[in-house]
Amino acid sequence: MPLPHWASAIRERRRELGKSQNRIVGESEGRLNQTELSRLERGLIHPTLDLSTAKLHALLEALEWSPSDFAEATRLEYPGLPAQVSEQMRRIEVQPEWQAFAVYGSVSAGAGESEPLEGESIAIPAEILRRKGVKPQNVRVYLVNGDCMISEGASRQEKSIAPGDYIAVDRGRRAVSGDIVVAWWPREEKLVVKRYKVEKEGIRLYPTQPAHPVLVLGLEEDLYIIGPVFWRGGGI
Repeated sequence: MPLPHWASAIRERRRELGKSQNRIVGESEGRLNQTELSRLERGLIHPTLDLSTAKLHALLEALEWSPSDFAEATRLEYPGLPAQVSEQMRRIEVQPEWQAFAVYGSVSAGAGESEPLEGESIAIPAEILRRKGVKPQNVRVYLVNGDCMISEGASRQEKSIAPGDYIAVDRGRRAVSGDIVVAWWPREEKLVVKRYKVEKEGIRLYPTQPAHPVLVLGLEEDLYIIGPVFWRGGGI
C-alpha cells in the first residue's frame, strides 16, 4: 500500500535536514515520542487529525517548517492556534507596547514536572524585546514548576525564578556557559530550567537553591538547549 503524500513529505523533510528520529523527538522537547513520529512517517496516524495542536506545532518547529511550508509540502491545511489563544492574542496585540505569545508548556525547576500546556498566552513588553535584541519569532514562553531556582532570602529578587513564574527564552541566541537555560534532558525525559555551565568534566546544570542537586551530564550525554532565559515577569 503506497504511503500517503504527507507521510512521505514528513520523512523526506527530516532526512533532508539530516536529523534522526531521536533528534526530532529531542527538539520537540518530548511533545512527540519516537513511536508517534515513526507512525507518522509510515502513514499510520494523521498529523492534523491525530496530533494535538501542541504536538503538531512542535513537529513543524523541529522540521524547520512554517505553517505555509507544511501546507505546501504535505498538501494539508494547518489548523493554527486554538481559538481561545488566538482571541487572547488578538486582544493583546492591539496594544503596540505589548507582544503576545502562547505558553508552550511547563518546565521543571527541581521537584516539579514538565508538561505541555494549551490555551494560555502571556504578554511581554515590546521594549524588553527591543532592548535585548530578541526577535518575536525566536521567543518561547514556559510556566515554572518547582523552587530550585529561587535565590536565598527573596523569591522575587533579580535572577530568582519562583514557582508559577512565566519565563521566556531566546531560541535565536546560542547559550554560553553561565546562562540560565531551558533544556530538554533526554535521560529524564523532561524540560528543565537551570544554570548551564561547561566544565572540564562535562556539562553541569546548577540550581540556585543549594538544597537541590546539581545535574551532572556525561561527556557523551545528549542535552538539547532550547535557549537562554531573558525574561521572567518583570524581567531577568
